[in-house]
Amino acid sequence: MRSSRRRATAHPRTVLLATIVIAVAACGDDDGDDTAAPEDLCPTVQAWSDSAVDAVDAFRDASRELEPDGRRARYAEAFVDESELRNEFAEHLADLDLPPAVAERLDEALAAVTQTFEDGATEAAALPDAAYAVRSVREGSLVTSVEKAKAIVYQALNELADDSATGISRGCGRRAPLDLSPAATYPGS
Repeated sequence: MRSSRRRATAHPRTVLLATIVIAVAACGDDDGDDTAAPEDLCPTVQAWSDSAVDAVDAFRDASRELEPDGRRARYAEAFVDESELRNEFAEHLADLDLPPAVAERLDEALAAVTQTFEDGATEAAALPDAAYAVRSVREGSLVTSVEKAKAIVYQALNELADDSATGISRGCGRRAPLDLSPAATYPGS
């Protein structure tokens, strides 16, 4: 038995027009109150993370050919490199249109990263000459400082991810386990 009720259907052009009107209205509703992080945030974090590890690898590669005095100097230079990478990361973050809460939390994290590298450099300078007799630097803090710096940033992002309004996904900027893809670069670079 067929129903005598006729089903109302919209013409495809009407649906398309309505969709465009809604999309334009949504895009035009920019009152500066956006809370979602830009899509370039996670790739920016990953690029910094990869470059920080690359700087450690550069020390490790150079260390093979160095005598203890040269190794000490190159180790100190590696901390300077890490600080410069942190500053570059901060510049890239500043170029993003981050919501105030996200920018503020990342600023706090970057201040802690700065302190971590300063502490690591201080510890490295205080190491005895014997610590620099081996390629990997006994009791060295370069790798530890880099991993701690990354953990500080990842923790800040995880805290922000707890608030779905930020638009930050859990794991933002991290590589998946056993990710063998090439190093990331800053978006737009």
